[in-house]
Amino acid sequence: MEIRILGPLEVVDGQGSSAKLGGRKQRIVLAALALRAGATVSADRLVDLVWGDRPPTQPEATLQVYLSNLRKLFSNGAARVVRRAPGYRLELGPWVLDRDRFGALVDEGREAQRRGDLVDALDRFETANGLWRGTLAADLSDEPFVRAAAVEADERRREVLGLTYGTLLALGRHGEAVAALEGLCAEDPGQERMWELLMLALYRSGRAAEALRTFHRAREALAEFGLDPTPALVSMQSRILAHDPALGAAPAAPPPSTPSLLGRDALVGRVAGVIEKLTGVRYASTQTWMILRQRLGWTRQRPARRAAERDDAAIEAWVKRDWPRIKRGPVGEAPGSSSRTNPGSPSSRR
Repeated sequence: MEIRILGPLEVVDGQGSSAKLGGRKQRIVLAALALRAGATVSADRLVDLVWGDRPPTQPEATLQVYLSNLRKLFSNGAARVVRRAPGYRLELGPWVLDRDRFGALVDEGREAQRRGDLVDALDRFETANGLWRGTLAADLSDEPFVRAAAVEADERRREVLGLTYGTLLALGRHGEAVAALEGLCAEDPGQERMWELLMLALYRSGRAAEALRTFHRAREALAEFGLDPTPALVSMQSRILAHDPALGAAPAAPPPSTPSLLGRDALVGRVAGVIEKLTGVRYASTQTWMILRQRLGWTRQRPARRAAERDDAAIEAWVKRDWPRIKRGPVGEAPGSSSRTNPGSPSSRR
């Protein structure tokens, strides 16, 4: 099961089907708990978020109905709504909340940058970007608490876009960066960092004059928001005018020819199926991908991956061997498992 808030609020089961979340007030309760997953939200706060200054005669009773419905929705154990004085807490299994997966992927991308593996860093950043389906909890965007959280989330998203295209440029893939950044600047002309990267991408593509014209485009676009070009943007113009040698780093490189594992939906589905067969836990495809990458260091070069592509027996042997690492997560155990050894888990069959 997945809880998705990076876009319209959605709960998706292991087969990819969207669950019915009920009416708006119940979705407000879910959003409030999901945005503070792992922390206690007081009952008074939930009542205030749902009804404002016009609560019903017995708001606690109605709130209990909403919470009971959510508990039924999460009956597979992937998430739990628990009572914690003075309110309630949403406790999640590993990779259940898309915002958590986004943060984990960004952290992994930064770590890959630090060790100099830019290809892996780009893969993580692009995967993180792909989790976004729109603005945070878009179907509840008029709720003040959602608006406040969305501002912070959007800043983080922009930051990661900057990391993504900065890494793309560092890999020498200037043409791809130009095409993508042109679209981003047109879609959201207030993003100064995207204009800066676009100027750099154009310059490295041998289009210095166009890069300088882009500075003037950026200045005009920012002026419509009442903004002046940032010092970084002005500095980029000055460095291009001076033909700063440092701007010419990273030679142009062709896009990678090796397809991403993310595109191999059939393989990921088979891995998810084997995990379910052995453990009784069903992960959605994106969660399975996170297991492969985050817990098992799955890469395109690993012999284990090549063996798993050939037959399910190899996948089964691999899952049995590595289940202790698979089941580690934010809550400390896999969805649907207990603190005791699951009779159906690979560890109990050794």
